[in-house]
Amino acid sequence: MALPFFEKSFTLDPSNSMCLSYVALLTGLERGLVLEAIELAKKAIAQSPEMPVLYINLGKLYAKAGKYQDAMDAIRQSLTYGVIPEAKLMLDEISPRMRPFFPFLQRSNFLNRWAGKLMKKTGLRRLRMPAQKKKSSKIQLVAKKGW
Repeated sequence: MALPFFEKSFTLDPSNSMCLSYVALLTGLERGLVLEAIELAKKAIAQSPEMPVLYINLGKLYAKAGKYQDAMDAIRQSLTYGVIPEAKLMLDEISPRMRPFFPFLQRSNFLNRWAGKLMKKTGLRRLRMPAQKKKSSKIQLVAKKGW
């Protein structure tokens, strides 16, 4: 919905890398042209590589394309230029780390560390999906049941 406004803004000032980055993001998310959008986002980063928001937009596009490692690399690159709370949240969402064994305790708690190591050695933990994938599969199952 916002894409036509960003496209018009970009035609008025084609040297604006922030505008180009958002045109790329919205092109990938709204129109589904993710590969073309990734190239536009890389072009925006080439114009001004010191802006952390551009890397976050590129990370969102990589995540949309299913390239989670590239997405995490782009978001980590944004953290080198400045601290943005959205980058931390995105890393937590995309991260392949499994949730702690006891979710009500902190990850660094002795019991979580010990139980995780024990389950990994026994091979019982490797079949468990990360937390965010479980949520999406639940949504799909509910949608299939007709709720």
